[in-house]
Amino acid sequence: MIALFIGRFQPLHNGHAAVIREIALEYDIMKIGIGSSQLSNTKDNPLSAQERKEMIQAFLKEEKITNAEIYNISDINNDALWVQHVKKIVGEFGIVYSGNPWVINLFKGKDMQIKKIKEIHPYKATRTRTAVRQDKEIVQDVPAVVLKYLKKIDALERIRVLQ
Repeated sequence: MIALFIGRFQPLHNGHAAVIREIALEYDIMKIGIGSSQLSNTKDNPLSAQERKEMIQAFLKEEKITNAEIYNISDINNDALWVQHVKKIVGEFGIVYSGNPWVINLFKGKDMQIKKIKEIHPYKATRTRTAVRQDKEIVQDVPAVVLKYLKKIDALERIRVLQ
């Protein structure tokens, strides 16, 4: 079976990492959808779609996960057409993983399984970005390979200054 995991990954944190590891073990193919892919350089969406893709790829490589595909899913601001929009981009899948109530609601009644992700405390991208803005360490929030990538692209400084 093919599983789809949709997230914004701003940035990928240890909660995302745990879900990706679980899906990679449980399903033949994992499709990772980068949500709101058109957004970047804002307080809530500091990373571009390309940066998020590279960050996810670095994590997958580090974890030796080879059954994943990554897709950009832009917002279309039309709830009635959004699931169709996602399917057009990513193709076939049988189960959707998400922690976002909006995403879960849109997929209800669409003839597929939905796996609601429980928040893994304390991992939350908003909390991670806030910690960066407060000059706090995030080594406990994100996988080491992600932190290395964020430093390489100077994303931590960008997160600090974007208001």
